[in-house]
Amino acid sequence: MKEEQMIGLMLEQIPQPGFLVQADKIIQVNQAAQALLLSPGMAFSPMLEVGAEEYAEFQAGQMYLTLAAAGQHWGAAVTRMADQDLILLEPREDPEEFRSMALISMELRKPLMQAIASAQHLADGGSAEMNRSLMQMQRLVDNLSDIGRYLAGCRPELQNINALLLEQFEKAAALAQERVSISYTGLRQPLFCLVDPEQLERAVWNILSNCIRFTPTGGQIQATLTRKGKRLCLTVQDSGSGIAQDVRGNLFRQYLRRPGIEDGRYGLGLGLSMIRAVAANHGGTVLIDSKETGTRIAMTLEIRENNHSTLRSPIFRLDHSGGWDHGLVELSDCLPAKHYQTL
Repeated sequence: MKEEQMIGLMLEQIPQPGFLVQADKIIQVNQAAQALLLSPGMAFSPMLEVGAEEYAEFQAGQMYLTLAAAGQHWGAAVTRMADQDLILLEPREDPEEFRSMALISMELRKPLMQAIASAQHLADGGSAEMNRSLMQMQRLVDNLSDIGRYLAGCRPELQNINALLLEQFEKAAALAQERVSISYTGLRQPLFCLVDPEQLERAVWNILSNCIRFTPTGGQIQATLTRKGKRLCLTVQDSGSGIAQDVRGNLFRQYLRRPGIEDGRYGLGLGLSMIRAVAANHGGTVLIDSKETGTRIAMTLEIRENNHSTLRSPIFRLDHSGGWDHGLVELSDCLPAKHYQTL
């Protein structure tokens, strides 16, 4: 059986709305997509709300887009298969669902902060492991608490994005130097544009956490910031073993990705949900290309310059790390315990 026929048969078995695209034309839809009035012959790119330029340049791997169909807004996971793209739709995340989780997480934050403070007074040799475990708990609580807020939008400030990222990658390189080497190549000139520094920082920490976990000791992580017209692209490439084949299809779906029972590196997908929310808030999207020689994660951002009608003054922001070092919290799943001996 030809590969195209196998892809078509697979599409019919998928319960969520899905369709195949070839040369920017829908060529096959499943039953759930028919209910959205999608049909073969329709052009795909006019449906896109975010990520049209990125999709036009898409070569391989997976990416996440947002589009409109049947009067609704949808998230769309795109997988390149042969010369066709498999598009699977899911409703945009329900902010109410995340607000409910945020309320639970806020209740957890207070006792967690108290536990971390108590851990500082431990003098026995197990204090470092305990501190790291508490930081790992805090990271999960932070992601649950903050993702709903990020889905609601961002508060942009005028920042030198090149300097912002350079500082963060230099800090990450210092923290992770015993595990992997991290390098960053930025733009040749400073670039001031509107970004939400908190959200951008959290997205980058989550990208780095994923890359470090999947890169063996002694491996390399290379980050590059490039500009093309009004778009920026932050590309992070690791030298790990790539993402398991049976996990790739659910990369962008939180909670539905199977926890890695045999491989503790896989989580619930909250990190990627946060990354794609931050990218969307900045007019961009996320692309993932994973091979046996490593994984490449690219986050695109629209360059938004100073516009006094949209610019907001820097505001007081809740410190999501509870006052602790952001890098230690965000990389607690992949740094040695000795970093947590004293907090």
